[in-house]
Amino acid sequence: MVINKDKFYIFSIFIILFSNLFPKFNAEEIKWEKIQNKKSSEKNNKIKWKKYFPKTVFEKSENEVLENKIKEYSDSENIKETKEFFYLGFAVPNADLLTKKDFMIYAEQLFPLYKSDLEQGTANQNYSVFIGYGINDKMMLTGFFSHSDDPLYSKINNIEKQPANKWISLGIGSRLNLFESSNFLLSLDTSLESWYVKSGGCNGIGCNVTSSNIFDKSLNEFKNLNLIGSLALPSTFRISEKTKLVFSPKITFLPKNQTFENSSGSFYGLNTGIGLGLSKELNKRLHIYNSAYFPLSGNNTFDNNLKYKKAIIYDFGFSYLIDPKVSFQGYLSNSFGATPATGVLTIPSDNNLILGTRLVYKPTALDVEENLEANFKYKFDGLSVTNTDLIKPNELLFDISFDKYSGIWTKVSTGLSRNFNFEIITGKSSSKKMHNNYFDNYIGSNLQTLRFGGKAILIKQNKSSPITSGVRMTFGRTLGDNWPGYLFLENINSKNFSSKIKLNITPKIAWTSSENLAAIGTSLIFDLNDKFSLIFERNTALRNAESNFTTAFRILNNENRYIDFYVTDSSNFNDIGELINAKDIYYGIKVGFKF
Repeated sequence: MVINKDKFYIFSIFIILFSNLFPKFNAEEIKWEKIQNKKSSEKNNKIKWKKYFPKTVFEKSENEVLENKIKEYSDSENIKETKEFFYLGFAVPNADLLTKKDFMIYAEQLFPLYKSDLEQGTANQNYSVFIGYGINDKMMLTGFFSHSDDPLYSKINNIEKQPANKWISLGIGSRLNLFESSNFLLSLDTSLESWYVKSGGCNGIGCNVTSSNIFDKSLNEFKNLNLIGSLALPSTFRISEKTKLVFSPKITFLPKNQTFENSSGSFYGLNTGIGLGLSKELNKRLHIYNSAYFPLSGNNTFDNNLKYKKAIIYDFGFSYLIDPKVSFQGYLSNSFGATPATGVLTIPSDNNLILGTRLVYKPTALDVEENLEANFKYKFDGLSVTNTDLIKPNELLFDISFDKYSGIWTKVSTGLSRNFNFEIITGKSSSKKMHNNYFDNYIGSNLQTLRFGGKAILIKQNKSSPITSGVRMTFGRTLGDNWPGYLFLENINSKNFSSKIKLNITPKIAWTSSENLAAIGTSLIFDLNDKFSLIFERNTALRNAESNFTTAFRILNNENRYIDFYVTDSSNFNDIGELINAKDIYYGIKVGFKF
């Protein structure tokens, strides 16, 4: 008998699919009956709970091996692939791009390294924000904003009053990959910007004084909104595994003059030049670069006689990866502009060395260790002395303090990564006179202050390190007539002697346009129990500062809320205020909520 293979195959599939149904067709119906438990009414018929200690899945040595493997992956792959520099200074773009759907944002502050004799709390600062997004692996889009509104750095000759100056830039840009090989990358970098230029008058809130302008030297205010842009063709050559060379010809479209009614004056004009740069990875976390831009035509600087000329733009910087999502960058340059088109310009009225600091956040970066950190109970920050505690990623902390003299300060912190918290600080000091020049210049009585910054942990207390150590940096301004600003930097060090005792030692410095203030903050935190703590703090003056103390009693309602009752003679608990004595002991309340 010949068997039809197709019919047999279909029959076999039928048997496999439906054979498990046959028992269901033939099974008898299940009958449920209620059974009375005779012992249910007897005494002591309760469930008895006993502690159970399961065996560990891995031995301690195996756990360490797994941790080391995860760390090895994070260090070798996750961090290695991170592109740290997209500009070797804004005058010299490179050819690198963000990968598809990657996002980056940074905030930056720059100011002259050397102080001008004319500065009165302004420090000729330039603030900027930059964002980038990878449309695909061949193209990225950028957006940027910068703001500078300080009087000119150098004394201008042959004018009646030193000119006020304001530059505000807002623009978008793109970078398109034109060619790529294993050791070579060619891109097209473009930007289009709105550049507001004001010279003369004044720039503070509510100010009404006059000053000369740099265009016709009169007391008239020149205000011009200019459309500017840049076009560059950067090439990146990989000359070794960790070293890249950049060649970048560039055209920058800047206005040739500025006008007011029937008057006008000279300005920079069209610029062309060539940029050269070198970047190197020293290790998996530290990267450096060096670059120079050589102008070929046009002007990019002017002096105190308002003579326009050419100047080579040079730049040296570094980037340190705090973790895969956050990095800190710093640089020295003579470039004052903080956008692709204005990056070829020196500080107005001089050609001086500029110090820049930048905080970079990449939320889309992969961090395999972010959710593997050991759990700890967050005990909140100090008052006048910071500690190394961080809130976790995606958490939000809101705290506010009130003092006897009606000073009100608010700080909002959020965890951007496992090693970094971002902060926004705002508030007003009391109307009480402090009789201190630094307080009058940089805080002021009853003036609003706005500051931004963050705290980064670099070393954590473990078997190989006896302490937890990090840095905290903020920048911002007091919103008064002159908008004075300063950079605040502190090195935070904490030592947990036990679960109830923590010692914090924090050297700190306020970098101002006049003199720098320095002190060492120390604090001791005693946890009496899970709900109550005693905090003792002292800031000991080192240079131009004033020593002060703070004592607080902290009540933790739960792990998400606290209230501090304190006495202090510190002028306030925010940056430079921690370095100034109030000449009086006063009391206050500080409360915090974590979400």
